[in-house]
Amino acid sequence: MHDDRPPVRNPLIRCQRLWFEHRSCASKALRFVRSVLGERKALTTGQALLADVNWHIEPGTHWFCYSRQPQMLSALRALLMGQPGVIQGQVDYAYSEVIHLDTLIPHVQSAQAERPQHRQLLIIDEASLIPLTREAPQLVAEVCQSLTQAGSSLVVMGQHPEQVSSAIQSLVWWESGRMMTQGARAAFSEMMHHSDFPPVAASAWHKRAFIQQYFQSFEATDPHASMETPSAEAEGLSWQVKEGVALPLAQVLALFEASFGHRLSPETWCWKYRETDNPGTLVYDYGDPTDPTCSDQPPQLVAFNGGMPRQIEVDQQSVTAVQMGDVMVHPQYRGILTRRGPFYLAVSHYFSTRIGVDKPYPYTFGFPNKRHAVLGKKRGLYCDIDVILDVRWPTAQRYTRWIERALMRRATLHDAPIMARLWQAMRPHLAKVAVGQRDPGWIISRYLEKPDGHYQLWLVFSPWHSQAVGMIILQPSDPHTMELLDIIGPPAHAPRLIRAAQHLSAQQGFQCVYSWMTPTTLTWFEATSPQVNATDIVIPGSAVGGSQQASQLRNRWWLMGGDTDFH
Repeated sequence: MHDDRPPVRNPLIRCQRLWFEHRSCASKALRFVRSVLGERKALTTGQALLADVNWHIEPGTHWFCYSRQPQMLSALRALLMGQPGVIQGQVDYAYSEVIHLDTLIPHVQSAQAERPQHRQLLIIDEASLIPLTREAPQLVAEVCQSLTQAGSSLVVMGQHPEQVSSAIQSLVWWESGRMMTQGARAAFSEMMHHSDFPPVAASAWHKRAFIQQYFQSFEATDPHASMETPSAEAEGLSWQVKEGVALPLAQVLALFEASFGHRLSPETWCWKYRETDNPGTLVYDYGDPTDPTCSDQPPQLVAFNGGMPRQIEVDQQSVTAVQMGDVMVHPQYRGILTRRGPFYLAVSHYFSTRIGVDKPYPYTFGFPNKRHAVLGKKRGLYCDIDVILDVRWPTAQRYTRWIERALMRRATLHDAPIMARLWQAMRPHLAKVAVGQRDPGWIISRYLEKPDGHYQLWLVFSPWHSQAVGMIILQPSDPHTMELLDIIGPPAHAPRLIRAAQHLSAQQGFQCVYSWMTPTTLTWFEATSPQVNATDIVIPGSAVGGSQQASQLRNRWWLMGGDTDFH
């Protein structure tokens, strides 16, 4: 399948890896291929492992390798023995039909007593009997005791998300297993089918992403895993701002439900923030510093400001912007609107550290309602950049439906080359605007991998030739209305794409088609005579540190409903 995105952002590659590393350790992400039985394939797998993990092997490094696969062990041992810093006798490996505690722990204890050097523990278990045993907590405890030094590493690999999750839970159960606080690092990965991996496996990927977030929540109390700002006292309370690298997912989802009145699944959360390992900024309430009883109470998460990276094009130059989302404050704290309150601290910290010239993201955008935007503007956080309009069309008349029916068909993953061609035909007409990239990789990730998404992707053809002239993405909004979320194609065919949306909506029993879009986007559809209404949704920019950078995009955004994370 063709994909124009850089390899690191390829959703298929992202589906093949789950990783977590300590912030202070600079190394590449882990990528593991399927566990194999043949020694030749095992050697290839081991080479890929060493190349991708890129461990910093210091003199005296001691590797423990345990597996049910003798071929894999032999190949890895041969590779490790050839690495600089690894000398004879420092690669231990054990093979057993069934690896239990009594076969693994003696090796760990013996090596720990004899060689107190930097240690790398690699557990490979095709049948996943180690993580799933009832003695897993005791196993992990023994393992972590030998990995508390700086430079130590732990790798656990398995065939299914559940078995990797079990190993992570073992770390959580072991109270003193904070090995990461000592500068060690851990990685959890799921070995995947390399050749048989399906093009889209959204549910499996989101399970792995949830596992990653679960392990990160275990590390939330690690002082090295989050950057903190000095405490700020306001209204008799003490706030503390933390980065979301070690995000406590359960607490964040509880805050989401309290703030917005409905639940968000862990899978959807992980889909939202799939492009970043730091979803946002958290604000905790540590209680009244003058109250001695507060020291016995755990801090409460009261605010969050999220950011989702998005590749955009400005003047046909590709840059990485960030889309603001899930800006939330617990209802009990919404009345505190000072410059030292939780809302201000969450947003200002995120903007000041990540958005602007010489920052990770030169631009930001989002879709807050007017009340939220006005509050942010009063606090000096937001500036007005653009607005969202509600644009509507009636559905098509019945007697013309059969004419258009033959000129449309559902798009599939195999149509990625067509999607790429349509996006390339669209780009030259967006030279003077700011627009989110709509290449096949983004289309697949946005509409085909979103959990619980029910999107209709349609290719629209011309009656004069067999090539598609555009693509539309539809989603039922209510029993009477179909939403047009996105179009891909040049503006010359925009009227035909609207007619296609009208006909498809009529065929499915809807009475109206509506779409969210900015005024710049609307210029593409003026010939279709739409009904245009104002909304209370605005597109703000960052005013922290000045609004000059954000003002470059004022009234220039080309956005539709599909650019949001919640439609």
